[in-house]
Amino acid sequence: MQVVYSLLNMQIHETGDARSIEVLRESQSRIRSMSLVHEKLYDSADQASINAGDFIQTITHELMEAYDAAGRINCIVKVSDVTLDINIAVPCGLVVNEILSNAFKYAFPNHRSGTITITVKQRDKHFLNIQISDDGVGLPDDFDFQTASTMGMTLVRILVQGQLEGTINIDGQNGTRFNITFPLNSV
Repeated sequence: MQVVYSLLNMQIHETGDARSIEVLRESQSRIRSMSLVHEKLYDSADQASINAGDFIQTITHELMEAYDAAGRINCIVKVSDVTLDINIAVPCGLVVNEILSNAFKYAFPNHRSGTITITVKQRDKHFLNIQISDDGVGLPDDFDFQTASTMGMTLVRILVQGQLEGTINIDGQNGTRFNITFPLNSV
């Protein structure tokens, strides 16, 4: 994955088109999220699961740096003591990566300040609930998650509803809140 990440970095330096650079950086972020799972597994005692709190905290920190948001956007991470199997950690990390990336890019236009809160809780030993919310500008009135055609929202929809066999509810008023629930044995 590091080789692919480096190849994308070379492409970024060779292109002058701002939109292409943004797409390449988003791809790098996705690759980094996947490789982070493997790094955390390598550091883990049982090498079959990772600590969700540490994992999500690292994703959040790296995205804050990537979007130069430190000092402007406050990120609050609340994760109960949950471990994730690799088959859940990879899609879960990608989902968190996509939603946080969108919040950093769109929730606070014109360098507004704000807060993003990520809460992860295990429910009755069989389900994981992830809530990501921000106090930004919210979603457009005509936003429809089921028909959204952007790469990020399509990826979130496929991963949550397809791979994780979960549900996702989105509230775009007074900021944006994604509420995701899926079974821990879904994959």
